[in-house]
Amino acid sequence: MPVAINLFLSAIRPITFFMPCAAIILGAGLSAYSGVVDGSLFISLLILALLAQITVNLADDYQRAFITNAQALDQQSPSSQKQLHVRHQMLKLILGCFSVFTLGLTVLSKMTTDGSFLAYGLTALSALIMLMILRLKTRQPGDVKAISISSIFAHVLLLGFSPTLVSYYLHTSQLSYTVVGLAFCSGLLALTVLFIRNCKRQINNEPSINSENLTPAFKLLLNVQLVIVAIVFISVLAIIYFGQLPLFSGLFIFTLPSFVGSIMTVKHMPEEDVVQTQITKIIFTGFAFWILFVIGLML
Repeated sequence: MPVAINLFLSAIRPITFFMPCAAIILGAGLSAYSGVVDGSLFISLLILALLAQITVNLADDYQRAFITNAQALDQQSPSSQKQLHVRHQMLKLILGCFSVFTLGLTVLSKMTTDGSFLAYGLTALSALIMLMILRLKTRQPGDVKAISISSIFAHVLLLGFSPTLVSYYLHTSQLSYTVVGLAFCSGLLALTVLFIRNCKRQINNEPSINSENLTPAFKLLLNVQLVIVAIVFISVLAIIYFGQLPLFSGLFIFTLPSFVGSIMTVKHMPEEDVVQTQITKIIFTGFAFWILFVIGLML
């Protein structure tokens, strides 16, 4: 099997698909509430969201293999030549996936909004965010301890804000303050995944961390996650009230115990396998948050 296909298949990690897909579902659910339903457009956007996440996963794999954990290469060694070949193939694959994503989103923008300036603007924003992430991941080593401003910015925009707005606007050709507010909340909620994954990296880097000996940086990560969850829950409830959305949209409140429980579990049992379990739980809970919101919107 060609190297490129193997690399592509290895980047298909379903657990990473839930957050961007939740944002697409949120945008489509809001458009359905507005009276606009387009199944083919919805499926197309889901496919592009999956492709975007696979592209980012490929960049993550590239960063780990050829930058963070890179070894000195002997140009005459057969194994080194094989690594160089894989490296070139991975870069080509990343570029190809990015190009298909950008072209696909541009075509959808043209077909659904007849070339609206805002649609092209959202497409350009999505492409620029992805390009920024890919450039960083293919040129710089990942920082084990710190969370960069660019990472926070990228998570908010790429995993929540941008896909929600794109999904809603391509369906309806309009935007509202309610949709923009919910899109921002979607991006903000995605930050919990970034922070809890950084908790795991800190545990790997500092094995001495335990429930009685939490570092200030580790405590800060946990507290920030709790603050993010509180802000998102209060903000969405306020948007429901002031935006006059159905009260059943508040069904997402049932995910609050799961969010808080996952964060507090990490605080009391800061162990690698425990944190990995809580990462999965938070990803599923974040997905359930918006699914319950959309279900309540339709009731």
